[in-house]
Amino acid sequence: MIEFHALAEHELREATFWYRERSHQAAVRFAAEVKRAVDRILDDPTSHPTIGADCRYVRVSRFPYLLVFHVDLNDHVKVLAVAHASCHPHFWQDRK
Repeated sequence: MIEFHALAEHELREATFWYRERSHQAAVRFAAEVKRAVDRILDDPTSHPTIGADCRYVRVSRFPYLLVFHVDLNDHVKVLAVAHASCHPHFWQDRK
């Protein structure tokens, strides 16, 4: 199971809306790639590169986004940010 931080959910909605305004097909492709990224996280959460002290990330294929996530001691996964690659790299640091 995977959980999204409330701000990460907001970032995902905003990014999807941005693509939808430009092209319905782009928004559909973005949603599909985010789903694939989530599936890659769930397949093996600890196999992804680390970022910050105790977080990891996975790239959203074909789009300039990262899913930044944390895995706790009980293997619970929480996506802390849906971050555009050009954004400040650690804006999500204070999220739990």
